[in-house]
Amino acid sequence: KSFNLKFYFHQKQVSLPLSPYHHTPGDCGLLLVRAVEVSDGTRDRVTLDLTAQNLDKKDLFSESDPFYCVYRRNLDGTDTLVYRSEWIKDTASPDWAPITLDCAKLCLGDWARNLRIEVYDWDMDGGHDFIGDCNTCMDELAQGEGFQILQWDLINPKKVERKGYENSGQIVVKSV
Repeated sequence: KSFNLKFYFHQKQVSLPLSPYHHTPGDCGLLLVRAVEVSDGTRDRVTLDLTAQNLDKKDLFSESDPFYCVYRRNLDGTDTLVYRSEWIKDTASPDWAPITLDCAKLCLGDWARNLRIEVYDWDMDGGHDFIGDCNTCMDELAQGEGFQILQWDLINPKKVERKGYENSGQIVVKSV
């Protein structure tokens, strides 16, 4: 089936039913098409050099095997996974390799757009354990430019009510 792409992007979001045998529309699922307006800062490239410290121990006989995910907040309140790091074995203070991302992908060129960094303990069975998360934006991350060390507490909402809980570790921006 053909459709007018200009018409769908004008609507910002549309669901198209998939039916390969032309039986019941949607019998094979839905294709969600979402249009997003991109700001002028999309040609920028950003290199993030992140580390963490004092991460909660999630494994029984060893330290955690941490990795992190960066999510971009969409205008409709949903989040989009932008990047997932490699995991580092058996450490509470991982030092991940620097990454370079296009601002078009990271924040759609909008340096004030909310970014969430989640840290997990990697498990072989795929049931990764949540350690904690923090929220920031490129404007805040850019303050780390020029080797000014920035850090955010990683918070696990399930632990916030516990007496004496401060955080589940910190994410540290070494440089941007």
